[in-house]
Amino acid sequence: MPESEKESFDSLAQTQAQQSADVAMQMAKLGVETARRNQTFFDQAVLAAQAHTNALNSITARSLSNAAENDNQGAKIALDRTWNIDEQTAAVSQMLRAFERMGVSNTAISDALAAAFTKAVNPPPSDG
Repeated sequence: MPESEKESFDSLAQTQAQQSADVAMQMAKLGVETARRNQTFFDQAVLAAQAHTNALNSITARSLSNAAENDNQGAKIALDRTWNIDEQTAAVSQMLRAFERMGVSNTAISDALAAAFTKAVNPPPSDG
């Protein structure tokens, strides 16, 4: 092989080797860029999921707090109504009027209440 052909061949081989090295470098850069983009996307997805989880936790905590507060308010209202003399008086008055309309005398009601009270305070002796 003449020297000029050999130089030409060596020059072509060197050019191809340089081009191959350039392509490999570009592919490596592309791989690094792709990895960075994927990592950025993953990081954003994790942050969005965490924000969503935090929002759900906040909503859950507020819901539980509201439920407990509503339960407490209901218990307070029930307790207030139980011990509120005005409401109890109104309820007893309504019952007495209903009994009067049914023809039950106040004496019969008094006797029944006295008997129930006596039985509650002085239970009969147990056998044994």
